[in-house]
Amino acid sequence: MAVSQDMFYFNVKPENTDAVEGSDVKLYCDVSDRRHIAFQWTQKGKLLQNTSRKYQEDSNLRILRVVREEDEGPFRCIATNVTTEFALETQEAKLNILCE
Repeated sequence: MAVSQDMFYFNVKPENTDAVEGSDVKLYCDVSDRRHIAFQWTQKGKLLQNTSRKYQEDSNLRILRVVREEDEGPFRCIATNVTTEFALETQEAKLNILCE
């Protein structure tokens, strides 16, 4: 019996997180089998592009000096098998930014 290359699942999912405005945050994501897997993140349904303040570290998302207007909102992690293009995405994780 052949095993599908798409037999993976999220074993670490991003969780709702509270952060004080101006602090740094890391949202975590990982899958059971990383072979051929590429990770991407979305915020409010749009793919995130790496910037000097908000960027992907391996499979995780790091946000430096969170800003309420720019960083609050739901995030999702997407894992895609680059060979088959099969993709899974996590449930939304909310980043709540609190005033100092």
